[in-house]
Amino acid sequence: WLEMSVAFLQPALIALGMSALPFNLAWWGNTTLGCYVFHFYFKDQVGMWVWSLCDWVTWDPTGLLAFFLIIGLCAIFTTFLGPAGHYFLLTPALLYPRIAKAMAGRPKVAVQA
Repeated sequence: WLEMSVAFLQPALIALGMSALPFNLAWWGNTTLGCYVFHFYFKDQVGMWVWSLCDWVTWDPTGLLAFFLIIGLCAIFTTFLGPAGHYFLLTPALLYPRIAKAMAGRPKVAVQA
């Protein structure tokens, strides 16, 4: 009972919190498909980047610099690589109407036997 209520409570609170934000997050919402599908291909390499990034900022005693750099790396991935993956996945659906329209406008050539 507790496990199910927590599983439903967390997404509900996130949805309520996001609805109260005064920012338009449609860009990131529309590109979550690309982020989800393609993050499996990048996760190991990005993990190595994060480790080396944390090694570069070991001089920071608070660790906040590493935290903000990791959040920035995630924001860059979501802002640029996510949309690229999203539109790569949607390319067939976006090109088909254009190709069909172009083919419909071409004159028909009669084939003579």
